[in-house]
Amino acid sequence: RRGGLASPLINAKSSAHDTESYDFSTLYTNLNHDSLISNINWCLGKAFNNHNRKYVSFKSLSSKTPFFTNKLTNNNYNFDLSNSTILHTWLVHNTFFKCGNVTVTQNIGIPMGDNQAPYQANLVLYKDEFIFIEKLCRNKNLHIAKCFNNTHRFLDDINPKNNFGHFDFFKNSIYSPGLIINKENLDNNRTSMLEIDMFINPNNNKFTTFLYDKRENFGFPIVKYPSIKSNIHSTTIYNVFITQM
Repeated sequence: RRGGLASPLINAKSSAHDTESYDFSTLYTNLNHDSLISNINWCLGKAFNNHNRKYVSFKSLSSKTPFFTNKLTNNNYNFDLSNSTILHTWLVHNTFFKCGNVTVTQNIGIPMGDNQAPYQANLVLYKDEFIFIEKLCRNKNLHIAKCFNNTHRFLDDINPKNNFGHFDFFKNSIYSPGLIINKENLDNNRTSMLEIDMFINPNNNKFTTFLYDKRENFGFPIVKYPSIKSNIHSTTIYNVFITQM
């Protein structure tokens, strides 16, 4: 099946050259809190302005549909840039875990167990990527910057295409200290990402994609569905069944 991560513009020109996949092995556990707070504060600074995005307003604390506004709204919960950075910093510095009678604080890594963890991870990496590309453009390295046009990331999975090895060369200088990036594929003509197998068709120099399940390559049988008699909550069991349909 064609499509998916394959770039239509590259395929239209039959100019597929390389495809790679990378994975962060320590994204949630090794990111130091100074980098986490600094990067998120930078992103918040981009989100707010003094014109039409001075405040973010919630109709209730449980609301999932906030909106930006340039003035305080009555009967709503309103947060400006200063409030938001203070709240986020407090959250990072006040994550605790209790095991029996022992209480410990998390002093490295993204706070786990909260809904915002994937969003924090995504924004931390986004800031690093933005600064890297901006620096390339500022230094007139536009050719290298354009080689990243077909580099896609979903949380901690990265897929550079037609990148000509630039990501592998720069990867350790793009992201915050402490993050370890591993290359997942050996042959730059083929890789897998997000349950998609992608390869360069030698007959037409186009990216071709198929569905891919890494469990099929394991040397042992995989139990896809949890037992209804197990201790797992029934909602989780039914959700796993639905996602496999």
